[in-house]
Amino acid sequence: MKYLTTPHWYVLRIRSNYDEHVQKGLTSKEFEFLYPTYQEKSKRKDRKKLLTKPVFHGYCFVHVQLTPESHLEILKTHGVIDFLKNTNGPLPVEESEINNVRHILDYIGQLHQQTRLEKGLRVQIIQGPLTGLTGVIDSIKDPWIQIHVDPIPGAITLEVNPDDLQLLEDENYS
Repeated sequence: MKYLTTPHWYVLRIRSNYDEHVQKGLTSKEFEFLYPTYQEKSKRKDRKKLLTKPVFHGYCFVHVQLTPESHLEILKTHGVIDFLKNTNGPLPVEESEINNVRHILDYIGQLHQQTRLEKGLRVQIIQGPLTGLTGVIDSIKDPWIQIHVDPIPGAITLEVNPDDLQLLEDENYS
């Protein structure tokens, strides 16, 4: 693995709802941390409240000159899963991209995030009568996604709305 000689921003995958733990851990180790959030008006009719929501659920940014020691220290931080990386190691993020993310910090409104769903990815249905069912994406035919489910003793294919699906991490069966 090759480390860069100057500080860069990197993306960290973090456990769900561990953003505060990760922030405390990284700042106590004197790493610069960025967990971008935005303000969204509550959709409930009985109250008008601003909710703080993450821009990138499950991800944060850390600014560091990555060395074998700092790499290990970051990975040992409670709540950190791993760096966003390729076969060469952690991927640095351009400063211009971080500046774009910082513009979102003052945003009040709704953000619509898109998960890239592709054939072969393992997904779980998160709403509707089939909540909890898991399967593998067979095909994507706008506006529906066909997922293959392996019940015993046969197999079935369902057409599901993409909004009803959640990607299961680190599981690709293509």
